[in-house]
Amino acid sequence: MIDQKMVNYISQQLQGGYSIEQVRSSLLQQGYDQATVDDSISSINNQGQSAKNEVGGKKMVDMANPTYVGFWKRFLSLILDSIIIGAPANLIGYGLAFATGIASMAYLIPLASFLLIVYMDGIKGGTPGKLILKMRIVNEQGNYIGIPSAILRYIGKILSGIILGIGHLMIAWDKKKQGLHDKIASTYVVKV
Repeated sequence: MIDQKMVNYISQQLQGGYSIEQVRSSLLQQGYDQATVDDSISSINNQGQSAKNEVGGKKMVDMANPTYVGFWKRFLSLILDSIIIGAPANLIGYGLAFATGIASMAYLIPLASFLLIVYMDGIKGGTPGKLILKMRIVNEQGNYIGIPSAILRYIGKILSGIILGIGHLMIAWDKKKQGLHDKIASTYVVKV
């Protein structure tokens, strides 16, 4: 039997950082019926709320049979990102440099763009172009990659560009459609 007050309590405790075992033990010590406690916990798990903290963040895709995204679709997402993020960032950066008379202001906006891209890749699963085209960047477990992996992936993109774009072209012939930056950060771009 599911007790909705208990479900709410368990959810709050899990969000507060307690493990599922700590919450279960606490409820049983308070005299709640074990069947009710277990049913309420199962209800939370079935609603998609994580009963444990997963490395890299929320589960995004089932990696048992993923659909990897190829070179041309990823290239299209890059074009969309250039329109959505790149063009406005450049206009604002050069506008600030012109308005203030400080040439180094032009570098402030690209830095903000870098932070935005790393945040979106790590926490949201991709930049706006990828999200629009229903792609997500995930780790081997199918979870969001997190900020550290997103930074590593961004560094890999720079390396891919330094070696004449070969790191990006790897996507075309790799079995799992990974570029050099994906291999460095152990990430995959999959269709959702």
